[in-house]
Amino acid sequence: MHKCPSCDKEFDKLISLSIHYRHEHNGKAEHLCVLISYGGCQPLCACGCGKPTRFLSVEKGFTTYLRGHSQKIKNNWGHNPTVRDKSHASRNASYARGEWSAWNKGETKETDERLSAYGKLNSQNFSEEKKREYSERMSRHRLDGTVPTLRGKAHSQWKGGTSALAPLARARIYAKWTYPKLASSGFKCSGCGSSKSLEVHHSGKRFAEILHEGIETLGEPGDDFDRKDCFCDWVLRYHLQHDIPGIVLCATCHESLHATEFSPLDPYLAP
Repeated sequence: MHKCPSCDKEFDKLISLSIHYRHEHNGKAEHLCVLISYGGCQPLCACGCGKPTRFLSVEKGFTTYLRGHSQKIKNNWGHNPTVRDKSHASRNASYARGEWSAWNKGETKETDERLSAYGKLNSQNFSEEKKREYSERMSRHRLDGTVPTLRGKAHSQWKGGTSALAPLARARIYAKWTYPKLASSGFKCSGCGSSKSLEVHHSGKRFAEILHEGIETLGEPGDDFDRKDCFCDWVLRYHLQHDIPGIVLCATCHESLHATEFSPLDPYLAP
């Protein structure tokens, strides 16, 4: 168990304590790590320079050395003038005798398989490929249940269910209502033909009116995540069952339309 240094509340995981400490006490994860893992003493570089090391995370702590300072302890070559000068002299003599002593011995990635593989390992394209592979693997694991999908209070970023209704409902209807209308319009504004900052205007029944009807039907969900989730599902079903029409407009045309159509805007800000 890990105890919060400010309120003595206990947590099973350090990351949970870190989230609590940052949100409830406006503290920093770095400061919390010093208090919890280092007894309140700022860790300094092990080379003896007296400078604080780099913070990694609450779970990993701080680095042992500042970048490059480990060589002062583990490798004497770069910090001993006599050894450095002798090495330079040996290398210069080797070049003068015509001996090739470069690390790649004159080979390139076109002529040497080892260098070619090393180049691919450090290329950006390979990095993007690995990212895609990781993303696809995570998706598979979520679908088959290997990695659980955490929602509501079980999620590490849970903040008490204080998100506004309109943004949550908009996110829920995007895939099955908003996006199909964007696609059918060729991703262009019906007013000016722009393809930037596109939105879908509820031309039949205002989104705010749908939200009001949902509240009258289901009641105000408040801060309860499960009730908000049910509410958003109801809004999606309402759009699909009633075939709510929509017009694709850019943000400028959308704003102009509402300036003449509604005044003032509904407090739910839901056009």
